[in-house]
Amino acid sequence: MRAYERLLKYAKVYTTSDPESGTHPSAAREFDLAHLLVEEMKSIGIEDAFVDEHCYVYGSIPATKGCEKKPALGLIAHMDTSPAVRGADIHPEIVTYQGGDLPLKKAGCLKVKDFPFLERYIGQELIVTDGTTLLGADDKAGVAEIVTACEYLLAHPEVPHRAIAVCFTPDEEVGKGTDHFDPEKFPARAAYTVDGGELGEIEYENFNAAAVTLTVEGVNIHPGSAKNKMKNAILLANQFISLLPAAEAPAHTEGYEGFYHVTDLAGNESQVVLLSNGQPVAALYALTGDNREKRAMMGSRMALKRQNGVTYAGELLAGADYCGLDEESLRLGFNLVVAEWAA
Repeated sequence: MRAYERLLKYAKVYTTSDPESGTHPSAAREFDLAHLLVEEMKSIGIEDAFVDEHCYVYGSIPATKGCEKKPALGLIAHMDTSPAVRGADIHPEIVTYQGGDLPLKKAGCLKVKDFPFLERYIGQELIVTDGTTLLGADDKAGVAEIVTACEYLLAHPEVPHRAIAVCFTPDEEVGKGTDHFDPEKFPARAAYTVDGGELGEIEYENFNAAAVTLTVEGVNIHPGSAKNKMKNAILLANQFISLLPAAEAPAHTEGYEGFYHVTDLAGNESQVVLLSNGQPVAALYALTGDNREKRAMMGSRMALKRQNGVTYAGELLAGADYCGLDEESLRLGFNLVVAEWAA
């Protein structure tokens, strides 16, 4: 079977990971592709292929004669697809690209102005989605390439190679891909991750990121009696986001330049949660009532500001240490957000 044929097959398996589940794997459906891969790996001659309780697929190919003493080489790819775009009921198709914008079968199109590299593939066949879902080539293309490479090596014993270790992981898209990776099941100390990139390209670095969640607590009062009382969490969250450096966003950075990336915003006047697919970093509270001072100092909370009968409190949460947030920086950030209230 060719690599593209495998991609067409794997893409149809629903493996979207779930950032909210708290389980490993994050979605039981990821096992569907894992079990399929174990069967296929065994069928091509990877006799020790198996999937563990956390949905990691392992397997290996012995070294050919004369290469037994060389260190094993690892090949890794992930099976899950991004939860940012619908990943169920995928209908991939092969099209011949004629140039210009590429209409998709059911919705939207791939525009050259957004994807200028398309013009390098005029006259070639491309695998695309119908526009209603993602395709899942990230990273089922990598999975397909690894399985096909293993099939070739096993069918051509005359090609010399060191031992090959294979691992297909779950939950890469939600930042949990290595959480339960077991090096004892993977007899290679060095490996290539086959995931994206140009043809023939090898990347020897990777980025590092801290994921955080910020919760903003407001004071919701009926609009008819809200003057000098309501603190709209949506507007406060908007002020907080506006303080992030505008030029330090993915749309304006490249290379080694860092960026801030707000991925989700959900809530109402009373509470807003800003997400970056990770741990909570801080919580802000607007407290009213006779016991507001006591509530502002509960647990690890700290009073930040007192104004118009409202006590504002903050609390550093689990992700604060990881991203370098401390009490001083929380106070500074809060004071910047609400500076206009003193006017």
